[in-house]
Amino acid sequence: EIGTHKILNSQKPKALQIDRITPILSWSENSVGENRIITRTNDTFRVYFKDFEWFSTGEEECIAVLFKSSPTIDKEIAYPINTIEDGLIGLVTEFGRDPSVGKTNPAGGVQKEMLISGQPLVPFERESVNTSVLGRETSKFTRSDPASDHSELSFVKFPVKFNGKQFYCDILLKDSYFSDFYFPFMKFALARYQGNSITNYDSLKSELYDFRFSNIVVSSQVQVLPKREITINNNNREIRIETFGNIKLDSVKNTNEFWLIGESQVLGEFVNLLYIDSFTTVTTDNTKPRNCKMIENINEDYLIIDMFESYERLYIEEYEYYELGVKDKGGKEFSVKIDADYTPRNDIRKRLVFTYQIK
Repeated sequence: EIGTHKILNSQKPKALQIDRITPILSWSENSVGENRIITRTNDTFRVYFKDFEWFSTGEEECIAVLFKSSPTIDKEIAYPINTIEDGLIGLVTEFGRDPSVGKTNPAGGVQKEMLISGQPLVPFERESVNTSVLGRETSKFTRSDPASDHSELSFVKFPVKFNGKQFYCDILLKDSYFSDFYFPFMKFALARYQGNSITNYDSLKSELYDFRFSNIVVSSQVQVLPKREITINNNNREIRIETFGNIKLDSVKNTNEFWLIGESQVLGEFVNLLYIDSFTTVTTDNTKPRNCKMIENINEDYLIIDMFESYERLYIEEYEYYELGVKDKGGKEFSVKIDADYTPRNDIRKRLVFTYQIK
């Protein structure tokens, strides 16, 4: 018959080689009356590949993220409650909550609602894949034994792009789903995917096969950064911070700290950090840091900031606090000297969670 005919791919695509995975932060700014509202979300992870060629199986070659849908406790919140079966490790995307915050049952599968598909299925394309036709690409993050059960897995597709140096893929997350979690963990199960491939799921005809998927590779573990929003009123010199999701508490109930930090330029490229002890004055007391007083009631009250014009740069920063539990040779608990030169930026007990340059 004369016409255009699509020739289907008849061999498994080459497995991916992951170079690195990095979070992509989205920043938005809106004006409402006299207020500026700045929002930060972590709604994308970018995966860079070592592969130097693409589309070897055809133009529609892309990335598939595989997962096994998890049952839920609450349909509105959709907490994953099941753990990943040993036989599926290395074949499916994993999701886990920090067991020190949030709900119980921290590890599990994912919900389809977590991912925003970047590429639709082609007509008549099978919407799932059976583990019996999948293989793992052996690496330090996976195991080599076959799946112990024949489960149906779901997948979403994302296009591959080129930045002039490397091929990469952006995995899109639905940020509203993650707003109730604090730094959840994820590992993505990825395959090179060609939808225009031959498949056979009829065991009566021959051996089962599905040449749409390469062997599966698993990314290194990443964490989704929590959503943060700040509101700045320029006329009244006020600022308010809003957090989404949980805030970590340590064993003695120390919670996340919020600091307002001013910087003034001095000689050369050195920066003198001036810290705010109260919200109207800068302390000259050498027995405590210049911004020893942390911001309180971040979700309730506006903070009156009278020093917007006093510094060349002004930052709002959030830190997660950890008790180290480290002792010196004499058995004395590790401590950090709190004096006029103290800065949370150099305190090894604290991890930066959020920073925004107000001016």
